[in-house]
Amino acid sequence: MHDSRTHLAHFKFIALAATVVAQGTTLADVSVTTISITGEINGQPLAGAGLSTLELDTGFARTEIVFSSVPTGFDPVAYGKSWKTKHHPHKPPVLAGAASFFMLSPAGYTFQTAMTYDGGSGFFENSGSVISTGPLSDTYSLDVRGTYSGPSGVTGIEALGGRFGNLPGIPGAVGMLDTELIQFASGETIGISETGTFILASGAMLPVDPQFLVFDPVVFSFDSLTGTLVLETRAVFIPAPASLMLLLASGIVAVRRRR
Repeated sequence: MHDSRTHLAHFKFIALAATVVAQGTTLADVSVTTISITGEINGQPLAGAGLSTLELDTGFARTEIVFSSVPTGFDPVAYGKSWKTKHHPHKPPVLAGAASFFMLSPAGYTFQTAMTYDGGSGFFENSGSVISTGPLSDTYSLDVRGTYSGPSGVTGIEALGGRFGNLPGIPGAVGMLDTELIQFASGETIGISETGTFILASGAMLPVDPQFLVFDPVVFSFDSLTGTLVLETRAVFIPAPASLMLLLASGIVAVRRRR
């Protein structure tokens, strides 16, 4: 099952690349990420592999992960946009001096984060790395371990934004606080807070401290028959909360419904 699902992910990427070219966007305008997922939730294994592509000029990314093992009772969509947010693209849209980790540390970075669900319905410890493999390619490895007892049937995600700031006295260390709301078919809404530390290989620090990541889920779905998770997003790095409020007011950031 694992091999067939992995082959399915690569086949779909080839089809995606053909579509990109047909639409007039060359592969030189796109960065490509190879994804590896491992872990354990509620004592059961989690495993997957996939690919993500990013349009450099628009910040639009399509992430597709094919899971070979999903713990019973765990809806991967309930992990929210965090399947993607720990991966910073090579050349994302930025405003007024803000920067992604890859812009500051071209070789890549490592991370450790913790996710807490309101009401004690879930807790995950995450670790991994993003390593450059070429000018516009990289690998993203994510290990997820913890427990989840919340509902399934996600119907919407509201991305509330992420804050990044330099950690004093630690070269290359950047702290993160990210929040989002997950909405379920039952009508229940659960908040998720994720905190953590990123270590940039270059030892560089953020030029604008703090800075914010506006991350807007556009499409997200999980097909339990094929084990395929699809997440389409837009992201931009901004230097100040005032910029975030402007984007919120303009409707760029909004609640997105599951398709």
